[in-house]
Amino acid sequence: MTFGNGGGWSGHRYGPPLGAIVGTIVTLIAWLVFIIFYALFWSKSFDLFQNLVLTVASLMIVGLLIGLVWVVWLRRGPMRKWRDAHDQPPSENPQQK
Repeated sequence: MTFGNGGGWSGHRYGPPLGAIVGTIVTLIAWLVFIIFYALFWSKSFDLFQNLVLTVASLMIVGLLIGLVWVVWLRRGPMRKWRDAHDQPPSENPQQK
């Protein structure tokens, strides 16, 4: 994977997305801990279907949180240069008229 002109992250202005990577790992670990505690202590009164629904719903929430972390990183970093370049009005050149 090449970013910038130098290959790897060497030419990339924003550097590697360490915050997003750490946020993703921490979120996944927290979800796994939640599911383990849920399975061991809180799921005794629910049937299999209710346990599956809770697991899938919590996984969807975790996926949304991880997606949000990456969207924030993209908006603050690599997309900013592209967005700034496309938001500016075209410069007026009197010679072209």
